[in-house]
Amino acid sequence: MGLFLLNVEKWFVDPFSPRQLISWFFLVVSGFLVLHAVYILRKYGRPVEKRGDESLIAFEKTSRLVTQGLYGTIRHPMYSSLLFLAWGIFCKQPGWLGGLLAVATTGLLIATARADEAECVRYFGVSYVEYKKRTKMFIPRVF
Repeated sequence: MGLFLLNVEKWFVDPFSPRQLISWFFLVVSGFLVLHAVYILRKYGRPVEKRGDESLIAFEKTSRLVTQGLYGTIRHPMYSSLLFLAWGIFCKQPGWLGGLLAVATTGLLIATARADEAECVRYFGVSYVEYKKRTKMFIPRVF
C-alpha cells in the first residue's frame, strides 16, 4: 500500500515510456498469477475444512499437494503475484524510498514463503520436500 500511495500520481504519466511498459507488464503478470493460482488450488487441491490451520483461507486448505499449472514450476504463485505487484508499482516512479519498500516487501515475502513451506513439509511430508527440489520459489527457473 505504501508503494501504491507513493507512486499513485505517476500511475498514468508518460504511459509508453520503458519504465511504464515494464511496470504494466509486471502488473499484468501479477494479476494472471493470482487468478491462475486460485483456480488451480480450487480445481486440484481438494480443499477441506478439517485442515485446522486458522491462518489459511478456505481454498488454501488443500488436502492434496498441488503440482499442476504454475505449481509445476513455482511453489508460491500467489506470493509471486505480490512480488510482481510490488516491483510493478515501484517501476511507476523508481526512487530510493520506493526501492526500499520493494526490497522490504521482497524480504517479507521470502520469509512468509519459507514459513509456509515449513507448514507444508509438516502436512505433506516427503512429497513436499521432493517438490521443493524440482521447483523454484517465485520465478520459474530463476528464483
